[in-house]
Amino acid sequence: MIKSRPLTLDAADLAAIHAQQLSAEEIQRQRDLLAGQATYRHLDRPAMLGDGIRQLSDSESQQCLADFRKAALAGRYLSFVPASGAASRMFKTFMAAMNSKRPLDRKSLELSTDPDDQDVLTMFRAIDQLAIRGVLAQSCQTAPPLLAERLALGDYASLTRRLLEPAGLNLPAEPKGLLPFHLYPAGARTAFEEHLHEATALLADEDGAVSAHFTVSPQHQNAFSETLDRVRAAIEQENRIKLTVTFSTQSAATDTIALDSEDQLFRNDDGSLLFRPGGHGSLLRNLDELDGDFVFIKNIDNIVPDDRRHLVLHWRQILGGLLAQLQKGTLFWIEQLSTAPRDSSVRTQAARFIQKELGIRSEEPEEKLLTEVRDRPMRVCGVVANTGDPGGGPFWVRSPDGALSLQIVETAEIDPEDIAQTRHLGTATHFNPTDMVCALRTADGQPLDLAAFVDRDAVFVAQKSSEGRDLRALEHPGLWNGSMAGWTTVFVEVPRETFQPVKSLLDLLGTGHAPKA
Repeated sequence: MIKSRPLTLDAADLAAIHAQQLSAEEIQRQRDLLAGQATYRHLDRPAMLGDGIRQLSDSESQQCLADFRKAALAGRYLSFVPASGAASRMFKTFMAAMNSKRPLDRKSLELSTDPDDQDVLTMFRAIDQLAIRGVLAQSCQTAPPLLAERLALGDYASLTRRLLEPAGLNLPAEPKGLLPFHLYPAGARTAFEEHLHEATALLADEDGAVSAHFTVSPQHQNAFSETLDRVRAAIEQENRIKLTVTFSTQSAATDTIALDSEDQLFRNDDGSLLFRPGGHGSLLRNLDELDGDFVFIKNIDNIVPDDRRHLVLHWRQILGGLLAQLQKGTLFWIEQLSTAPRDSSVRTQAARFIQKELGIRSEEPEEKLLTEVRDRPMRVCGVVANTGDPGGGPFWVRSPDGALSLQIVETAEIDPEDIAQTRHLGTATHFNPTDMVCALRTADGQPLDLAAFVDRDAVFVAQKSSEGRDLRALEHPGLWNGSMAGWTTVFVEVPRETFQPVKSLLDLLGTGHAPKA
């Protein structure tokens, strides 16, 4: 880290900073992080089966399912889904084809070898299998010719524009959660609706109460609420449950500054400070304010239709049950050590629980380790076999003080110039699909301040632009990376089939999403 250089802030700057619910000291800290030497995680080794990743036996899984049912009936679980992201990435290749100015009629696309053109051709050849067909057909009814006529003529150019352009449906600007994902005889369901159905099947307590929370962008919250109003009664009636759904938006207090090419605070053309959303790590505040007990977290696009949900529910229940089991076990062994502190058999079994069940490697006394586990948040994370997915994975990480812990680490957190570190990345066997269940209270039920367990130096620095000028932007420690660095983390291998993300529209034609024949 370079030596801090005090910032000069005028009255307008200070007023803008206070309006963001920030302080001059926080802006100074962010500036120093951006201007300083990058801080990288130090990987000790990848977590693997038997060394940081648990592979549950059938009997262990059955016990987890029993523990889940007990905790679910007691109303301990809720769902937390980050859903503020736009669908722009899903339409990236289609936008590129449209902006290329190449002809997009069917005949031209059939002759083209460009991959983006081929994606457009695939989309329209399979349009009857895609849930967006309904909104496209409805749009064509207000601007004839009708969809069937345009498809018969091979008029893919106008249909592409109707899907993508602001004057049409403008789907890339829509939140991914409100895009039609899956087709049913009764009509299409959005990703948001599918999460409601999954929560209903997963979380109901003994009174049939189900709680789900979604983080959304402010400009789209009304649209989510309107969708909820449209479907809530049918879901409740069909499943005989009471659905409680809440929304939150990212707080302005989590926005961050940026630096220009001369390491000065980036300013808009009018001279005002630029504040940018601070990345998904900003959602830690939303998670903390839930005051939840056990909270399932999963991305909005990783959702399957009804006929493929059984396996997903099975493994999410196992993860949730294991979390309840580990909390209970922590309290049990604390009590055993308190009752018989000199009993070598008790100490041996407690040490085995700490190492085998919690994945903790430490020479500290068992009482100290278990007390620390009791008093901090815990998460059980499903991980899948790595087949080259971009993103984070499970690793053993060495902290500056020499402590070893299990962490989810992103590629951007590793020094690309360090050959040994990049080799660890290359030998990782598993991938983080962001499917986890978190304990937000201590093992004996006390609320936790999640901000106290963040590695505040584990920030991301992103190269961006604004108003045609390059900038270096700061993002808070990632929600499941540095923001959870101080948590107890347990990794469990889950089947690859439980991970069905939708990064491109064409992923909805894959086996995890397409209607079964």
